[in-house]
Amino acid sequence: MGDVEVVAAIAAGDPAGLAEAYDRYAAPLYRFCRGMLPEPADAADVVQDTFVIAVPRMSALRDPQRLRPWLYTVARNECLRKLRSSSLQAPLEDAPEVTDEGADVEADVEKAELRALVRARSRRALTRRRRAPPVPPAMPPRRRPASWRRPVPVPARRPAAARRARTRA
Repeated sequence: MGDVEVVAAIAAGDPAGLAEAYDRYAAPLYRFCRGMLPEPADAADVVQDTFVIAVPRMSALRDPQRLRPWLYTVARNECLRKLRSSSLQAPLEDAPEVTDEGADVEADVEKAELRALVRARSRRALTRRRRAPPVPPAMPPRRRPASWRRPVPVPARRPAAARRARTRA
């Protein structure tokens, strides 16, 4: 039975198709997952999850001849998901011992108050620097000081070729 027939059998709900796919791809997928994951039990779970994910989506597979690469892609994504979730969790045995002796609540409160005070002062200093310059009073344009007037645009210089053409004409 080829991949096309296996996909058709699984899509039709035939358990023989799923058994054939599992027999054919479970061991290579396990080796693949074992190379990505540190724990053998995690690799076995990922292989099982791969088939659990793949079976309902098998009928939507565009190219049934690409069953093997598609299963490897699903397995890789599941391995990466497993690695991300395991990196977020640390074993309880690795957690440090928590005691009340090392806790200095008063010092922590003083540090927090000092941080808040420094942040407030730095915010005030930054807002002082960012203030806009004062708006000049309404005056007629001719009576305004030179510093208030808009700069007059300087005409762009003409290219040398255009000047020569004008002088010749």
